[in-house]
Amino acid sequence: MKKLHQLTAEDVRRLKADRTARTREWTAAKVADQFSDGELSDSEREIAEAIFRFLVRDVAVKVREALCQHLKECRKVPHDVALSLARDVESVALPMLQSSRVLTDEDLIEIVRSQGPARQKAVARRVEVSEQVSEALIETEDEEVVTTLVENTTAEIGEQAMQKVVEIFPDSEVVQGVLAQRPELPISVAERLVGLVSYTMRQHLIDHYDIPIDETGDVVKQTRERATLGLIGTSDNLEKVRRLVRQLFANGHLTPTILLRSMSMGKLVFFEVAMAELAKVPIMTVRTLLYEQGALGFSSIFQRAGLPTLLLPAFQAAVGAIQKIESEGTRNNHSEVSRRVLWALRSQYPDYRSSNFEEILDKLTQLTRTPAPVGR
Repeated sequence: MKKLHQLTAEDVRRLKADRTARTREWTAAKVADQFSDGELSDSEREIAEAIFRFLVRDVAVKVREALCQHLKECRKVPHDVALSLARDVESVALPMLQSSRVLTDEDLIEIVRSQGPARQKAVARRVEVSEQVSEALIETEDEEVVTTLVENTTAEIGEQAMQKVVEIFPDSEVVQGVLAQRPELPISVAERLVGLVSYTMRQHLIDHYDIPIDETGDVVKQTRERATLGLIGTSDNLEKVRRLVRQLFANGHLTPTILLRSMSMGKLVFFEVAMAELAKVPIMTVRTLLYEQGALGFSSIFQRAGLPTLLLPAFQAAVGAIQKIESEGTRNNHSEVSRRVLWALRSQYPDYRSSNFEEILDKLTQLTRTPAPVGR
């Protein structure tokens, strides 16, 4: 056969007459490679494309596999050729579906909706997956397909699509695990994942241990609150914290215990944003009342936030401890923060001598549930 830069219509006729699959396989690879190099004249490119259109119908799978392997990353391959290969048997189609950028979102969505898991997973592994294609993949409700998609950090998955993943797979630890590892996971999705983990833990405690149901609720709540606060890491980014606070408020989880816990974890910004959300005032107003208006200002914003009055001394002590720690520059020492907040709480409630923060928090919670004595 002549060199590619000398290709003529005679080469196409000769190729059609060649009954040797091995020769056609070699031709497919050779022509595809040189076509991908982009050094052909217009007439030579037309001849090469004619060869491709002939070879995509070749009865020998090996020939079509060779063509696919050498064209899968070529951006100049004709769309009809790429689509034909993408609809071929799996050994031909999968490399094309995973790698070809000639295929459009419309092509990929149609294939995802009409073909099986192997092709769907190939699409999910692409270097670039648009939100529209991701949504189509999620709609398959296939655990392996969705896991493959979520593991692909280059895939674009919108917040609503992630919420749908959580809804479809509420019991899948595999899907939830890879979803939790997504970079820049939306706070709303992360908080829902925390809720699912808490529910699973509750069921495990009930099923496997002799623990009363009401006590499992306490354990689950502790775990959920710690995990939820862990979502913001060490960030003081107001917008990130605000999104989490609003999500917690909407779900009824912005409780006095999580506010106290936030301070034991050194997350004063979370406390400030939470107070602003509960009191419906700007965060600067919260800071002014907490830190510049003395006990009266603190009490004022505390009452406006609707927090239990009996817990006012606890919050004042915790905030005071955090402020002192910040002035000393030891805020990043998490164990020291937790220890100092615990001691501050014990100083306000001498009867609570426990050195365990959870026990102190539990007693404070019980305090707010106990009716005040009548006649005092």
